[in-house]
Amino acid sequence: MPMFDYCRKICSFLDELIESEYQRISLNGIFSISLWRKCTPLFASSAALVFLRKQTESLPSYHSIADFARVLETADQAQLNLSDGELVAYRDKLFVCQESEFQQLPWCNGREVRGRLKDILLEK
Repeated sequence: MPMFDYCRKICSFLDELIESEYQRISLNGIFSISLWRKCTPLFASSAALVFLRKQTESLPSYHSIADFARVLETADQAQLNLSDGELVAYRDKLFVCQESEFQQLPWCNGREVRGRLKDILLEK
């Protein structure tokens, strides 16, 4: 039983360490890709997972997250489809766009909209 307690303490310590690293990367709730790139691969993947857990209920597979992280290492922009939205990397920030948020935009009128914003606004 003492070994189990020791393992549980180690896991708690690692969770706190990952959360601390996540807080450093996402100052004021804004996930900085440039700070994330400076992390070790283990911390980087863990921080991305913490971000997703805090932002959305739909978690992609580990392989999808790893592939997205690999793309983020060099790309300025990236997207990953989630079951209820998209994970978007743009201008050194990472954020989740929920599909429900898109439907609430005034120019959507509750429908799916595709194309240039200028054209969509002129459709009204």
